[in-house]
This record gives sequence, C-alpha cells and structure tokens, in this order.
Amino acid sequence: MSEAEQNNSGRVWLAAAVPVLLIGVFVVALSGDRDEPDPGCLPNIPVAPGGPGVDASTVWPIAAKVFSPFGQREDEFHKGADFAAPIGTEIVSATSGKVVAVGPASGFGNWIVIDTPTDTTATGGAQVISAVYGHMFDTGIKVSLGQYVTAGTPIAQVGNAGESSGPHLHFEIVPGGRLSGGTAIDPVGWLSEHAGPQPDTNAPDGGPAAPVLVAHSTSTLPPQTKGSEDHLQVDAIRLLRALAVTFPQITRFENWREADDIGEHPAGRAVDAMIPDYDTPGGQALGDQVVAYAHANAAAFGLVYTIWQRRYTPVDGTPNLMPETGDRTADHFDHVHLTVTGGGLPAPDLSLIQLSQPT
Repeated sequence: MSEAEQNNSGRVWLAAAVPVLLIGVFVVALSGDRDEPDPGCLPNIPVAPGGPGVDASTVWPIAAKVFSPFGQREDEFHKGADFAAPIGTEIVSATSGKVVAVGPASGFGNWIVIDTPTDTTATGGAQVISAVYGHMFDTGIKVSLGQYVTAGTPIAQVGNAGESSGPHLHFEIVPGGRLSGGTAIDPVGWLSEHAGPQPDTNAPDGGPAAPVLVAHSTSTLPPQTKGSEDHLQVDAIRLLRALAVTFPQITRFENWREADDIGEHPAGRAVDAMIPDYDTPGGQALGDQVVAYAHANAAAFGLVYTIWQRRYTPVDGTPNLMPETGDRTADHFDHVHLTVTGGGLPAPDLSLIQLSQPT
C-alpha cells in the first residue's frame, strides 16, 4: 500500500471513530451518580438542623399584638393570626424562601405567599411550608413574583385592604403549601417554637414619650378648649391633657356624660378621642398612633384598655374584635375610647396635670 493510501485509510478510521468516542463520553456522562436537579426545589435555602425543616433564622414578621388569634370564630375558622399595627408598619419575611404569589387575592385585598423547602422527615412529608401575609395596600408591597428573600427582609407594609375592619397583618403558616392544598396551623405557636419569644409589643418603639406631669395650681392651668374636664377623675384628666398636647390635630374629646352602657363615662374614667377624617388612611393611622401612645405610657395614665375600630385592647389580657353593629360610633370607627383606673376626683384647688413636653 502506498504512503498516500495509508494516510487516507487513517483518516477514514479516525472519522469513523470520533463519533463513537463522543457517544461513549456522552453515555459515561449520563451514567454517573449525580441526580437531576429537582425543578421544585429552592436553591441555597438551608434547612434548620434543630427544628422541623425550617430556616434557622426564622423571625417574627412584625412586633405587634395579636388581636384575633388562629381558630374558630363565630361562623368561620380563622386560618391565621391578626396582628394589629398602624398603617405603614414594616413587615419582614418570617422565613427564607421564594415568593410564589403576590398581589390581589380574594378577601385579602393583597397577599404575599412565600414558600420554603422543608425537611420532609420532620414535617410528615410536606415538601414546602408557606408563610402568608395579607391586607397590604398595592403601594405597600416590596417584593415581586419569583423573588428569593431571606428571613428578616422587609417585604411589605401594614395596610387595610380587602375584608378588614382596621389596619393589621393577617399571617398564616401552612405546611404542605398554601397553593397546593396544605393545612394551616397556629402561626403564633409555630413562631414561638422557631423564632423564640414574641418581641416586646408594649415598647414605645421610638414613638412619642409621655409629657412630664407635675402638680400645679388650677388658677394657672391653661384653659381646656378641646373637651370638658368636669366630673373627670385625675387619671382621665391626665390622659386627656396628654393627648391634647401630643396630638394637636385632635380638636374634640367627648368625656363625661350622665349614662352609658358600662358606666365608665358617668364615673369620669373614660375619654373618647374623636378622630378627624377617621375613614381615610390618615385618620386610621392617627387612631393607631393614639392607641400605641396610650399603651406605651399605660402606667403613667393608669390605662385599663382602649377600643378602636372594634379592636378591644386591654393592658393586661388578650385583645379581641368586638361584634359589629353597623354603627360607626358604636363600633368605635370615629373615635378611640380609653378607660383608666380613675384615681379619684381632683382637689378643688390643685390639679395634678401641668404638662410640659419631655426633653
């Protein structure tokens, strides 16, 4: 065979062998031990080694009191817990995961659903656990569909959208997935287990401090033009004047009257702060601020409880939502009701209420 024929023969052999070699490489690559990626898994989300399959950095989504807990209501089962907070209060993601739903939702106005992969051995086979957030306004949502977030990331602001009687966060925990037929569990118990004790909801949190209160002769006290102090006990006078100074936009208070259903106004132990433009976001926020201020300074005022937009919030005890009557005043939508211990009627020549702003 000539040299040229030998070279051509080699070229033919090589041309035939290369595809075989490439197929062999491809087969070897497919025959390895590495599993194909699961399209349902969320990447880079660690599973907590010490808990039932949830990210170790789980946090409370908001520092606020629960006024409507998980469980049976009058005619329905409440699948979450409602945290009362002023409009605009920051909501953070309780877990790390992927935003699988965001935007309008029936009853919620708007919602956010964040799914986190779980340790199936610790959750009875559930592939994900959903955290659900509801009642935000359109402008209060800070995440988008498909976005990955970590626990503690700001995701929204408290709103009052949808079927809501006042600004609050509706929060759910759903093992098995909110969008895939999971079953909701008590989110407060779950948060307590995974994120530790609830943050202190009585802290002023940077809000206005109570004015300084000192004794002063009644002859030199400024006249009270926003509401009569007649027949009020000293705790109610102290609270009334503090509210008048701290919230100058409130121009009217309804205080003592001869009769009411409970007897607190006739006893001089109650103050009603009438909220201007109460049916607007600004008015709702003002009412929320009055409630927060009164509870932050409860000891100074002898506060017992407040009622605002049907939300009964005691200083000691569990908040709850009062039955709806359909009357805006009876349901406390146009005013914040505040009841105090009392302290007795003031001496005729001395008031305990001279106010000066704290420094």
